[in-house]
Amino acid sequence: MIEQAIELKNMIRRNYGRKSGLLDKLAECIAYFLPSEPSVNGLPVAHSAKWYFKNGVMVFESGAFDSAITYWKHTVTLDPKCSNAYFNLGITYLLKEDIDKAKNYFHEVLKLDPHDSETKTLYNHFWYIIP
Repeated sequence: MIEQAIELKNMIRRNYGRKSGLLDKLAECIAYFLPSEPSVNGLPVAHSAKWYFKNGVMVFESGAFDSAITYWKHTVTLDPKCSNAYFNLGITYLLKEDIDKAKNYFHEVLKLDPHDSETKTLYNHFWYIIP
């Protein structure tokens, strides 16, 4: 599974180059949520969207895609406007070769931000080459 993620990253670089922003967007999404763990009185809050997002990233990086999906679905339940979680769900479903679900999650990103050029490019690319 890790090989598939690396392959997808390399495909994005090959087809869109480093300047396309897709890889930077993913890094920006991760950085937004990782600087500090949400807390109340110094104790972690396990019920925040950011907490679920962060843990989704951690398990995704270990190749546990199903667990990452569960975390990111909790994220969007708590924060339905978290386009970063929808984007990550789309990428994860692409890696799992569930094209219909991937398309649906990328569509959610575009509903939240119709001008998101990186997601539009990825969405259009995959649905042009995948019947």
